[in-house]
Amino acid sequence: MLRSFYESSMICCLLSCTNSLVHVILL
Repeated sequence: MLRSFYESSMICCLLSCTNSLVHVILL
């Protein structure tokens, strides 16, 4: 259970990082 939570948080972090990167590139 803890592992899946860790994995989902990692995926969330990756998504937000990619999102901010895309915003920076588009700006």
